[in-house]
Amino acid sequence: MVWRLMSTLALGALSSSAASSIVAECAAKEAPQRRAIVFGATGATGQQVVKNLLNSKRSSWEVTAVSRRPFFNDTAGLVPLVVDNLGSKSAEVVSVTALLKGNYDAVFVCTGTTRGAAGSADAFVDVEVGLTRQWMRVGADVGVLHTAVVSAQHANKDLWVPSTLLHPLLYLRTLGQKQQAVIEAEFPSCSIFQPGMLNRLQGDRLWENVVNYMGIGLRVDHLARAMIADAEDKLETLNASFSREERDDAGEKVIEFFGGNVNIEVVARRYA
Repeated sequence: MVWRLMSTLALGALSSSAASSIVAECAAKEAPQRRAIVFGATGATGQQVVKNLLNSKRSSWEVTAVSRRPFFNDTAGLVPLVVDNLGSKSAEVVSVTALLKGNYDAVFVCTGTTRGAAGSADAFVDVEVGLTRQWMRVGADVGVLHTAVVSAQHANKDLWVPSTLLHPLLYLRTLGQKQQAVIEAEFPSCSIFQPGMLNRLQGDRLWENVVNYMGIGLRVDHLARAMIADAEDKLETLNASFSREERDDAGEKVIEFFGGNVNIEVVARRYA
């Protein structure tokens, strides 16, 4: 299998007229039926991914939203999947796979935590990296073609961290390991989104009230739309190229990085 690294800057150069042309062309066609799994569906980004998948005009999505607790209201196309023992252990992931029926087109990994919420540096790494590895196994079990993950700008799996007390460095290395778990998974296509500062559109933290007031940072609904627009682009190409049964012989594996808020905003404009 050949891996192809695609340039974010090349995609970032897509003109607004070209983006409009893509949207118009897609609107003229009947929306394809697609299935997605969203991990971390109740987080700030995950909620927006669920919402914008259901509102997409390019595809008719059935969305399985995986969460630890009941959260979503009854909505057409939405399948809430509550698993109260979510963790990075294999047995727990097997239980998730058993609840999924049939094949899926895409996985969106929006899980994430803070060191404070996790309780320790090791627990933080376990959630970000260990859980992502397990989600990749789930995706492989249900025939996923494309996966997208939220990482961070400047994430680097090889970053030297002299002490776990230096959390900014630990954070960047851990997110680098998280995205590497997605890259190494057996999918024909994966996209790594590396935003800078995010605007979570929530006010449950003091700093976020400042961010909201000043209108700075990448809005998480724009991040979600970029992830979805990119996934729909990829799936159109993949579905035209080969059947799911042929995925192991599909040839090139597409690995694409979207680094920085400006580039992600450009992709978000392709959402329809």
